[in-house]
Amino acid sequence: MIKQFAGASIWSEDLNNLLPFYRDVLGLKVAMQIPGFVQLGEDRPDAPALGLGTHSEVHGRNTSPASNRRAVKLPWQGLGT
Repeated sequence: MIKQFAGASIWSEDLNNLLPFYRDVLGLKVAMQIPGFVQLGEDRPDAPALGLGTHSEVHGRNTSPASNRRAVKLPWQGLGT
């Protein structure tokens, strides 16, 4: 059973194209930043987060809705637990 929404990641050819919108326009707080990846949200392990990152397999504009540019994290508990 899904317990909560834990977070999502959006991948890009260039993180610097994504970050200003989420940080400056939407006002999301940078909780952690390393080269090629930023985590936005509250700086707590139990808080939902949005990850933005550079991915080696992402190039140019997204032309497919089934692309590998996003991921969602939903913590769950297995059957019988």
